[in-house]
Amino acid sequence: MTKKTFLDELMFHYPELNVCRTTILRAYELLVNVNKTGCKILVCGNGGSSSDADHFTAELMKSFRAKRPLSMLVKERLAKLGEQGIHLSNHLEQAIPVISLSAHTATMTAVSNDIGYEFAFAQQVVGYGNEGDVLIAITTSGKSINITNAIYTAKALGMKVICFTGNTEGFKGDHFCDVIIRVPSVETYRIQEYHLPIYHSLCAMIEDKIVKESEIEKPRKKTRN
Repeated sequence: MTKKTFLDELMFHYPELNVCRTTILRAYELLVNVNKTGCKILVCGNGGSSSDADHFTAELMKSFRAKRPLSMLVKERLAKLGEQGIHLSNHLEQAIPVISLSAHTATMTAVSNDIGYEFAFAQQVVGYGNEGDVLIAITTSGKSINITNAIYTAKALGMKVICFTGNTEGFKGDHFCDVIIRVPSVETYRIQEYHLPIYHSLCAMIEDKIVKESEIEKPRKKTRN
């Protein structure tokens, strides 16, 4: 399948998301570049969006729809380590580096207690973020100060920012986002229901791209003259 096919399938099931088609494609281009450049993705959100941050991370850190064999280089290096290395090379999968900032309970509570909850994500962006990385900020309201602070910090570090939000007014920090996927709803639960199929489609598109590139990189068998 191609990225167009994945998008067409998404729009078939959720025709109201056609208004997001262009921004979804722009998000895809930013995210697929992460794998090419050796950078990483940071994801954050509150409440249900925190679960989405974890969910998105899990889909990219291992196979989602397709098999993702390790590169030949990694397989060869593991094989040199003996039987256990060979076992690992046959089971481990290629991963896209994603970190859910919502998942680090000790860090979240330490920052919240010692500095303030509004800095819980921004402090982690300082720790993990580098120029060229991408921050995905998931916020149904667009008004969460800890999300806004993370966006500001990411831009200061030279990161790209993708925001998933709803059609609500008063989004703070939107002028610092490179891509805003704004789904057509103001209801929190409905916004979250739209976010899930969008990031599932993005995961499928990204995975399809890296698997195809891996196929190209595989050494060709020598043919007899």
